[in-house]
Amino acid sequence: MKATYIIKSSLSVLLVFSLFCLGACSKKDNQMNLDADCRLETLTLNDSCTAVINHATRTAVVRIPKIYDEALMTVTSITVSPGAKASLKVGDKLNMRTAHSVKITNEDVFLDYTISVKHDEVHILGLTINGQYEGVVNEKMKTIFVQVPGELDVTSLIPTVSMTEGGVCTPANATACDFTNPVVFTAIYRTDTARYTVTVRALTQPKYIFVGMADRLQRLTMEEQVAGSWMLSNVDSSAYASFADLAAGKISLAKCKVIWWHLDVDKKNPIQTVEQFDFEAEAVMKMEVLDTLRAYYQRGGNFLLSRYATFLPI
Repeated sequence: MKATYIIKSSLSVLLVFSLFCLGACSKKDNQMNLDADCRLETLTLNDSCTAVINHATRTAVVRIPKIYDEALMTVTSITVSPGAKASLKVGDKLNMRTAHSVKITNEDVFLDYTISVKHDEVHILGLTINGQYEGVVNEKMKTIFVQVPGELDVTSLIPTVSMTEGGVCTPANATACDFTNPVVFTAIYRTDTARYTVTVRALTQPKYIFVGMADRLQRLTMEEQVAGSWMLSNVDSSAYASFADLAAGKISLAKCKVIWWHLDVDKKNPIQTVEQFDFEAEAVMKMEVLDTLRAYYQRGGNFLLSRYATFLPI
């Protein structure tokens, strides 16, 4: 009985030892390499269209000319991390009207990069006169309107342009220009060119005024900006004024025929009713402003009131 017990015990120990060894070998054999570099380094399509690669977002954006057929493009060069492989190879044909994915694999690691194309394009995003007076850009019409005080000499104003990164513009920034007549600004980026007509209007006694609660048109709600931009771009002798400007007498109403106020309240409080809107507080309309508007109206002036502005308490 004793000998039999020893043999069984020995077999048990041998079995446990064998399983341990097998487990150790299996773990070593199946160990994954997760430290391999796995990056798309460069990519060129059609010989000259090189991608700008962003490893953080794993994107590759290929710049192509403004007018270009992206339907049939060929991979002419592609490089990846040492030891890695790409699912694309030189000679592959791609229809780049839709984005494509390329998989980079290295050992047990893989990453997908999204490849897309972007046509060259350039835009003037903003224009400021003398570092103070901001222009209203109408991208669709390619026009820019700038309102300046009447005492400024429009024959020598200094424009500052903000535009698409990498683009150049003529006239150049910080170059004095004569804005007696509209001036065409030409923006260029690679194969794209855009021309904007810049009009500077110096007014102290406009015939038409678009009024708002902000100190400048660009700080109104988007709906109000659209209305005001349309007026300034299409109505001669028109200007923007804030209620504070009118209260301070910065813009004369002596020759003004129409004051247009378009008020968009919905964005501020969608559940607020018109009756609850406190013009005295919300529009910063102190009694001096109301007195100015009433006097203008009594002299025969006209108001064009739209949206919530129809409740102007005059």
